[in-house]
Order: sequence, then structure tokens, then C-alpha cells
Amino acid sequence: MKNGSLAHRILKAVGRRRIVRRRDLERLGGYDQVGRALRRLEEEGFLEKIDRGVWLRLGRAVGRQMHARAWSTPGGASDDKVLRLTLAQPSFDDLAALCLSLGLKRADMTLSELRADNEISPGVARRDEEIIANVRAGLLRMARADDRSASR
Repeated sequence: MKNGSLAHRILKAVGRRRIVRRRDLERLGGYDQVGRALRRLEEEGFLEKIDRGVWLRLGRAVGRQMHARAWSTPGGASDDKVLRLTLAQPSFDDLAALCLSLGLKRADMTLSELRADNEISPGVARRDEEIIANVRAGLLRMARADDRSASR
């Protein structure tokens, strides 16, 4: 992504915020231009759409503390391996952190793969689904709370 491009300006405007709302970006360009830039940022892995007009800014990599699940892997574990290990033995905090870092869609996809390959039990898969749904609901509540505070 080029410096000065609309996509770059959007990322700068978002800063460190986790939730990005389309209407917060109206001042940066026209509706269609902003839409194209948001889709480009989605394709490049910077944002993930979680609802109409609401995006999640993704982290760039899994934190060092998450790699403790794969401590025996020489040279560290890939993000996918850490995600698979966390889905196999979920804790809310670890799975929520991974969803924020890697994205809810990626967690859903990996969970579907594990389920299809029978690598996790149905009970664990249900627990994973509940955690992912709770993270999604929390992010949407956060976006609505921003809306309410902005309208006051």
C-alpha cells in the first residue's frame, strides 16, 4: 500500500482503535472511494468486516505469550498452529486474543477444518463457537457504545 493513498490515510486515521466505522471515515473521501479502500484493506489483511459499516482492525501477529502453547516447537510456532492448539484446548482469554489478532473469520475457518477432520470433539467445538460468538457480540456492543457516546 502506497503512502498517501486513501487506504493508508484510513489506517492512519484509525490509529490504534480496534473498531472502525465507515461513517468515521466520511471526511477522507467519497462513499465509493472509501468503500474501495476498505475492501482493499480487507483483502490485504488489515481489516475484517464484522457487520454492516463496522470493521475490526486486525493485529499483525500473535503475541509472544500465545506461543507458550507450542513451546516444544523449535524456532516458534506459526500463527495457524497456535490457533489450532488454542481451539483444541480453549480458554476464553487466549481465544479472544487470537480472534482480535487474526480475525473472527480465520478462527471460524480453522474451527470448521478441525471439525471436518474430527480433530476436536463436538463439545470443544461448541465451546469454541460460543467464545467466538461472544467476542463478535462484544465488538458490536463496543461499536454501538461508541455510537451512543458520539451522539451525546
